[in-house]
Amino acid sequence: MEYVEQMDQPSELSAKSVAIAVWRRKWIVMIVVAAALAATHYITQRQPRLYRATAQMMLLQPAPTAANSPEALLSSPATESAETQLSLLRSDGMAWRVLAWLKNDAFNKGQSQDRLGMINKNKLWRDFQSIVKFANPDNTNIITVTVSHENPEIASELANVICLAFADWKKELAQERVQKIMANLEVRARRAREQMLEDERLQLQHSRSSRMIDIPAEKQALMQNFLAKDAEVETLRQEVIAQRERVKRMSQQLQQADQSLRSAPSSARPNEQIAYLQQELNRLETERARLTVRFASEHPDVKTIDAQILDVKGRLAKAMSDSLDYRRPTVQSQEYLYNEYKSTQTMLAFNEAKLRAAMAMRDQLREQLKGLPVPAMQNTRLSREAEISSSLYSSIQATLNAARLNADIAFGNVQLTAYAVTPEVPFQPNVTRNWLLGGAIGLAMALMTALLLDQADRRVRSVREVRRLVSGPVIGALPALKRSQLQSLQRGELLPVATEVYGMARANLAAAMRSHGIQDPWHKRVILVTSALPGEGKSLTSAHLARSIARSGRSVILVDADMRRPVQNELFGTDEPIGLADVLSKRLSLNEAVVTSDTSDLWILHSGKPDRNPTELIALPEMAEIVNQLRNEVDVVLIDAPACAVVADALLLAPHADAVLYVISAGHANEELIRETVNYIRTATTKPIVYFVNRSPREAHHPYGKYYSYYSAPEVVVDVTTTENGASPASEGSVSESQPSDVKPEPVGPESGGRA
Repeated sequence: MEYVEQMDQPSELSAKSVAIAVWRRKWIVMIVVAAALAATHYITQRQPRLYRATAQMMLLQPAPTAANSPEALLSSPATESAETQLSLLRSDGMAWRVLAWLKNDAFNKGQSQDRLGMINKNKLWRDFQSIVKFANPDNTNIITVTVSHENPEIASELANVICLAFADWKKELAQERVQKIMANLEVRARRAREQMLEDERLQLQHSRSSRMIDIPAEKQALMQNFLAKDAEVETLRQEVIAQRERVKRMSQQLQQADQSLRSAPSSARPNEQIAYLQQELNRLETERARLTVRFASEHPDVKTIDAQILDVKGRLAKAMSDSLDYRRPTVQSQEYLYNEYKSTQTMLAFNEAKLRAAMAMRDQLREQLKGLPVPAMQNTRLSREAEISSSLYSSIQATLNAARLNADIAFGNVQLTAYAVTPEVPFQPNVTRNWLLGGAIGLAMALMTALLLDQADRRVRSVREVRRLVSGPVIGALPALKRSQLQSLQRGELLPVATEVYGMARANLAAAMRSHGIQDPWHKRVILVTSALPGEGKSLTSAHLARSIARSGRSVILVDADMRRPVQNELFGTDEPIGLADVLSKRLSLNEAVVTSDTSDLWILHSGKPDRNPTELIALPEMAEIVNQLRNEVDVVLIDAPACAVVADALLLAPHADAVLYVISAGHANEELIRETVNYIRTATTKPIVYFVNRSPREAHHPYGKYYSYYSAPEVVVDVTTTENGASPASEGSVSESQPSDVKPEPVGPESGGRA
């Protein structure tokens, strides 16, 4: 029966492999998560307790009017966008006004200077940009003022004060606008009165100096029409002259704008740059506020940020100045100018037509008035001008009187709609958010650390990895045991799990040897047992495999060739001081050194006490004679050799063996070391190499676990290489003997302790 080697491909990263890697390094995960939570607690405790208060203002927009009369200008607020209001609120002048408002309010209320000292101590006006935030939600007419401060009362009061101070500022601006309108009306009323008096004087003087005759009513009406039409002609002539000049000027502006845009596009007004510079200024001021919390104002970083703020402010002022310079063209302004030019041309043509019609009508009326006395016509003209001047004066005076009566109704275009309420709970630190964020970051860092360590860790941890790494068959795998089970196994007790695993390993070892041409694997054969590193359980495997072979009816001698760290005395509960070292040193004969054991058909040749380096003893020619002599005495000789990555003893013994059993402990040796030591053994001997895995994880559940359920033990993980037809290899002794009834099995668990 041939033994077919099975090579598994490396497994891909999956949720199961991630979970295994995390569980394998659960203590590192716990430490990293605990460190992250401790850092979160420290940061939360160090964060200042800040309270947030919010007040709201509403922008008042003027109602549309039929004409921009002085009365309408007095009662309606100025039209300003929300962006303009936000820019005014964020200005340094607003911060100074707020501080002045607080001082005046405290003085008027008779408050002590302690409060003013507290306000100045916290430097609210300097930290205005960092503690106060303005917003225009959803492009509405609402502006929110949010203040963050360590004192909840100061936060709410400052939010309300900002709104009140801004409303007062806008009201002052409205009052100034009203005063300017009233001053303009007074000047116009004075000039209109002077003109009225002058026209009345001229009309009275002309009446006295001229001899007037009665004129028929029909002629008087005709003369009135003529004077009105003559005045209309003069008005239209002035409008036409002004419009012609305007059309000429706009034509020149269009030519200049077109030439400027074609030659130097960068000369256009930087309208879009203003928003960017304003955002940059806000960012720099926020950064400066953050730095001033940690450093003094003389710190180089603070000075650097101050220089950047000064530079951005200069660029912003220049950009705003340029944006207000309408002499600098843009594509939009050129389009607007072109549309206005066309509209002015149309209006000019219309007024020219009206002027021609009015002049024709005036000339017709003049023809009808031929023969009328000149003094009568002059007197009528002066009388009409006096009436117009009187009517104009009366209108302006009425407007001025209304303005004086309604001056107090002028108001600004903002109104406080929601006062800020004193907050009771701080918004910072947000303990829940901090803990959730800290836990999430800690967990992510822990998972990343565990996965990185797992990727960097090249130790072999499963039977699957062993099969992927080596080319020989894996004849058995002992799962990880509890500490109590391991101690029982070291005392030589027959655990159900171990009995079945070593029985299966014995059967698979026979199949592997047959697949390499050894027809009778249990007739005078020498098997060498070794591992890469000490502590991988090779001695325990040698002892129980020897017991299993002996219980199958074969005579076995177990040779403890590990003279540096012998453990077979401990595993068999004996204290034999003599052994292989004494035979090689010729202090004893082989028959005197071999002793019996606790199992029938099993003898042991202990290590003894070497009088020189064990490697030199094993390299003696007598070693080969001893192995041959033992081979002739029994069916199977098991040699427990030292770890081959530490000393060369196993490599010296390998040529004398018919097969090499290489023991691998999951999670002990790395891939490179196993690969190198296996190559060393292949160099030392051409005999078959088989593998046995200790502490293997429970990766799969095989059907035979239920078959042995009468042991009252859970399912056992034993990795068995299949034959060509897919069945388990069967040979003599492949089925282990039944457990004696007086042996009480122990339950098998996932934990293990000690050295297997």
